[in-house]
Amino acid sequence: DDGRRVTHSSLQSWMHGVRVGWTIIAVSGVKVETENEVFELIHKGQNGAVRYEVLFEKSDSKMHADPIQSVFFQNRKRLQACFALQCSIEKTEHRGLTRSQLEQVLQHARRYSELWHDTAPPSISKTSGKPLRVDILNLYH
Repeated sequence: DDGRRVTHSSLQSWMHGVRVGWTIIAVSGVKVETENEVFELIHKGQNGAVRYEVLFEKSDSKMHADPIQSVFFQNRKRLQACFALQCSIEKTEHRGLTRSQLEQVLQHARRYSELWHDTAPPSISKTSGKPLRVDILNLYH
C-alpha cells in the first residue's frame, strides 16, 4: 500500500461522499503516487492559501465498509427526514438556533443518541469512535 487509499472517512469527507477503499489519484490537478505527495499538496490547501480538489478512483469492493459509517449514513437519513435543510453554514460557530429549534434537536437526540458514534478522528475528539450520549453532545457531533 502506497498510502493513497482512504482508510477512514468522517466529517466533511463523508458528507462530500468520500468512502473507505477509494484511492487518491490527484490533488489540485497534480498526479500523486505516494502518501507524502498527497499530504504535501493537501497541507498547502488546508492553511487556506490554496484551494484544492482531490480526484479519487472509486473502489467497487464492499469489503472495506466501515460499520460505524453505515450507521452514520442511516442516522443522517433520519436527521434529514426530521429536519429539512434550509441552507448550509460552513462554520459551526456561525450557526444559530431558536429555542424551539434547540428543543427539537434535544428531543431528537434523546430519542436516537444511543445509536450514534463519534466519527471525528482521535486527534480532534476524546470520544472518537465511542457511542455518544445526550449529556456530551455538542453542535460538532
